[in-house]
Amino acid sequence: MTVTATPREKTNRRRTGADDVSTPTSNDERRYAEQAAKRRSERIVGVTDAISLLEIPLSGLAALEQSRLGPDEVGAFTLDIVALEGHKQPLAEAVCDLADTYPVLGTVLDRVAKATPFGALISVAVSLGLQIAENHRALPAHLRGLSPNLIARDDLTSQLRAEAAARAEARATEAARNGDRQPA
Repeated sequence: MTVTATPREKTNRRRTGADDVSTPTSNDERRYAEQAAKRRSERIVGVTDAISLLEIPLSGLAALEQSRLGPDEVGAFTLDIVALEGHKQPLAEAVCDLADTYPVLGTVLDRVAKATPFGALISVAVSLGLQIAENHRALPAHLRGLSPNLIARDDLTSQLRAEAAARAEARATEAARNGDRQPA
């Protein structure tokens, strides 16, 4: 009597190199493999987003720490953020590998993947709020490190002026090219 492996077992064998199953043999198995790959991709994105949420409190702690350090010193929380960024993807993939082995963890990760867009929205809203506070000169200096995307008001003003000057120059060049040059 021949025992037939389930689609999940065949997918796991293929992933681990067990046996010589290289491709799904039926449409159902192929569909299952595609769904599993999609679910894994969604889990990785969800875990990566969840890990990114850790950067919010770390950024706050880094800003507080930096206010106590000299201008040339780098604080431990800033280094933690860099380490987290560098290990985010491999950590997410390792967690998802573990979820392939333990279905209960997979269920939890599926829920995290559905919830993390809300966390990402909160993160973006906090960054936007900090930028608006900076634009109105209402953001204390020790809080400027809370958002990695924060642009200093003076830098943003300079950037906008440079863009306006480039647009004006492009319009003048276009007008000269068309012979519609107006006197200065």
